[in-house]
Amino acid sequence: MTNIVESWIKSQTDCGEPLQNAVDNLNKDLGTQYSTSRIGAWRDGKRSIPKPVTRYMIEAALYWVLKQHGLDGMPDNDDNFYTALSNDLSPPDVDNL
Repeated sequence: MTNIVESWIKSQTDCGEPLQNAVDNLNKDLGTQYSTSRIGAWRDGKRSIPKPVTRYMIEAALYWVLKQHGLDGMPDNDDNFYTALSNDLSPPDVDNL
């Protein structure tokens, strides 16, 4: 199952940009100093994601995720679409926190 961190990584690197560029932009935009290893810990559910980072990732990845699900127009009653979209935008499960 895909999670918000994986979706954010894919949305930022699909065009061939290295992950480090995306992390640099995140740090610049949020005034933080996260590393690619911290991104990996979030992706794998080993660390919880701070709420500002979650909001940032959702905003950055939303268009890409919608496009991946073939959204040409908002479907009215497609439960499978909304379930898949929700899964892709959910934080990873965090163990022992």
